Amino acid sequence: MNSFFRHRPYFLALTLAASLGLLVGGCTTAPRPIVDSSQLGTHWSLSGKVGCRTATNGGSASFFWQQNGPSWQASFSGPMGFGRMSLAGSGESFSWVDSEGNPHSGQDAQGRLESLGVSSIPIASLAYWLRALPDPALNLQRTPGDGFVQQGWRVSWQRSAGDLPQILEISTQAVSCRVAARRWQLLAN
Repeated sequence: MNSFFRHRPYFLALTLAASLGLLVGGCTTAPRPIVDSSQLGTHWSLSGKVGCRTATNGGSASFFWQQNGPSWQASFSGPMGFGRMSLAGSGESFSWVDSEGNPHSGQDAQGRLESLGVSSIPIASLAYWLRALPDPALNLQRTPGDGFVQQGWRVSWQRSAGDLPQILEISTQAVSCRVAARRWQLLAN
C-alpha cells in the first residue's frame, strides 16, 4: 500500500492549491498578460513540477495538466512516482482519484477536499492562472509588478520563455506554491 499521501496529509492539499486555487478580491483593470491567449487557444498541455509549503509542512510533485476546451485533466506524482493522484473536470465540477485508487466525485469529492482543508480552491481558475492570466469570471486586484490577486490567491510569475510563464508563484497567507513549467504544448482541437 502506498503511504506517501497518508503520511503527508497536507501534501495533497498543497498540491491541489498550487494546481487548483479560491478566497477574496477587488475590481480593477486587468494586469498586462504575458500570454497571448491565441497562442495556446483552448487545447494545450503543461508538464512540470510543483512545490508547496505551509508554516508546518511542505512537499513537491511532478504534474501534467491537459486543457481541452472547458474540460481538463491533471495528474500528480510524488518523488520517484509515489503517491500518484489524478483529477478531471469541466468548469466547477470535478472528480479525482486518490493515491490509493479511491475515486471521489460530486459531493464526495468536495467533502474529501474539505476534510483536507482545501475547500476554497478555485478549480476552474487554474486553466487561466497556469498561463498567468486572471480568470475573467472573478474579481481582480492588481499587485505591483507582474501579478494579480483573485479570491485571496496571489498569482505572480518570475520568469518567462517567450510569452509563456516558466516559474509561477500561487499563494495565500497560509499556503505558498511554486510551479515550474517544463513543457508547454499546443494540442490539436
